[in-house]
Amino acid sequence: MEQNAGQISALKRKREFIKAACARIRTYAESVTLLTPETIANLEVRRARLSSYWSDYNNLQAEIESLCEDEGDDRVSFEEAFYELTAELRCAITNYNRTIAGGPAMISTSIAPPAGVSSSASNVRLPKLDLPNFTSKYEEWFPFYEMFNSVINDNHAISNLQKFQYLRASVTGEAANVIRSLELSEQNYLVAWNALKHRYDNKRAIVHTHLRALFELPSIAKENAFELRRVADSVVKHVQALSALQCPTEHWDEMLIYLISSKFDPITTKE
Repeated sequence: MEQNAGQISALKRKREFIKAACARIRTYAESVTLLTPETIANLEVRRARLSSYWSDYNNLQAEIESLCEDEGDDRVSFEEAFYELTAELRCAITNYNRTIAGGPAMISTSIAPPAGVSSSASNVRLPKLDLPNFTSKYEEWFPFYEMFNSVINDNHAISNLQKFQYLRASVTGEAANVIRSLELSEQNYLVAWNALKHRYDNKRAIVHTHLRALFELPSIAKENAFELRRVADSVVKHVQALSALQCPTEHWDEMLIYLISSKFDPITTKE
């Protein structure tokens, strides 16, 4: 019992960290009084982060509920707050995009350095953005690509030189090595971006990565609700990714049932 109490306490602390992070996103959203390309970019990134926090919360809450059945109310209140905040962010972004599409609006787009500041690569002052991150894993490429395109690449208020700086700050590992030798310049931004696309925009490699993750799911040694949910969540995540890659997942039902059941403990398998 004491061990369970300690485990529950540790999980609740992690849960509170996630709630605090979500609260900071709400605070930022409520502080925005003027929609500019920079604030919209920040809202886009925070909306993506919010989805990530939702996944983290679900995993933690499932583990907490497997140890303490009285914790279900927390999920209800968090879900309501999450959906409300997600809707607010989406409305703000959608309204801004409609304003832009409809013609000129009273929206500030200037992010140039102050007068007298050098525009050389070493002195460019970038707007502070929470950037998407790419750690060179193939399965991360498409989410990174879509987010970076939305926040940085398609933002016409940012120069190519600034985009290159953002790109360098967003990639680590092997991906960083791919563009490390390129001089930081306006012209080299597209060279760097295309080099990363050439290396990682590899559908076959990404499909193989998700398939490998499915077939290498860890087995469940004993009946455990949290472990069952974790396996189910992993399967859903990888199958959805494969479906987005246009794999015929709608015909995989029997294979997936066999694959998942092969990971179950003997008692669950009999049931």
